[in-house]
Amino acid sequence: MGLFNLAETRLSDLEARVAALEGTVIPTPTPPVAAITSLQAAIDATPAGGELVVPAGSYSPVVIPRAMTIRGPLDAVIDGGDVAVKPCSGLQWYGFTWKNQATAGMYRDAALENILVDGTHGDNFGDFMIHLSGGWKNVTFRNLTGANAKGTHYPSHILYLKTGSGFAIEDCDLGRCYGPGGEVGCIQIGYGVSNGQILRNRVHDSPYGIIIWGNSSGATHDIVCSGNVGSNNGTDFYEYGANIQNITWDAGTKVVRAQ
Repeated sequence: MGLFNLAETRLSDLEARVAALEGTVIPTPTPPVAAITSLQAAIDATPAGGELVVPAGSYSPVVIPRAMTIRGPLDAVIDGGDVAVKPCSGLQWYGFTWKNQATAGMYRDAALENILVDGTHGDNFGDFMIHLSGGWKNVTFRNLTGANAKGTHYPSHILYLKTGSGFAIEDCDLGRCYGPGGEVGCIQIGYGVSNGQILRNRVHDSPYGIIIWGNSSGATHDIVCSGNVGSNNGTDFYEYGANIQNITWDAGTKVVRAQ
């Protein structure tokens, strides 16, 4: 091939590449997440409905004052204190590690609505990883890993819901509950809870895996349990109390029932 023909071929190839790139939008690089000295201050500065992205680091416990989305990697750690996160309605919480709280990772006794906790890891709690009561509505917990609830003040549970309606607990791995007295279990659904689903969770290494109960203080009803796996528990799946209705399990699931 002559030099002229070679140059013409390369020019044609270059023109074809330019044509292919026309209209292509070159993405703007994502800026690095800014360092945060005080997580509480950063939360307080986030407007209602806003989003806060938190970098890796060690942080103190926080109170959420308004609806917002908060995201952090698992090496964004809230270490110590009494309760890691005190939520409010409309909180969407992704990631983080909570550990070494004297009472709980997340705790609130209030009429909260529309809360999501996704992908959080928890370890070493006085009593609970998560405890909600007081008339909540529409809460979702998924992809959680939690362990070592010690029962310092109460019979311990990794995840405990009481007196609320509309919930989902999905794809979690929860285990190693300890503590004195009572029904100690990975997931406990207490009295006055309705309209929920407990799906595809692994519960292990505890006296009980999943506990569902009701009493004269409130009926517990209309809960679907499916795809859950228990291992190394005293009892994997347990129902008790006279005031529970419409609890459904997969066919063949061994459920211990008591009044």
